[in-house]
Amino acid sequence: MLAILLAVIFGLGVGYFATENTVPVALRLGDFVIENVPLYLVAVGSLLVGLVIAALFYAARSFTGSTTTLGKERDTSMLERDMANLKYRVNELETANNHVRLERSSDARISAVS
Repeated sequence: MLAILLAVIFGLGVGYFATENTVPVALRLGDFVIENVPLYLVAVGSLLVGLVIAALFYAARSFTGSTTTLGKERDTSMLERDMANLKYRVNELETANNHVRLERSSDARISAVS
């Protein structure tokens, strides 16, 4: 419903723009000249060409998006491997820390007994 309402408002805007800009202009594309083209057709035509180009870029990006998914999966697997390595290293450091604590506590007991 909102899309229809916006389309109607946009259409009314284009209609008003067209009635206010009926001045004929000449389009020049190099040596090729088109005369007596209403100004509103130039503006609306430019808008439509821009929309088509944007749609082509969007389609190309969504098509290449499937190939970038493989790269993201590869990055994810590398991150998971790095995380596993870091967890292993944390475990090693915690074990070493526990050994140091046990040595200190045993040294403290020996010095308390002496």
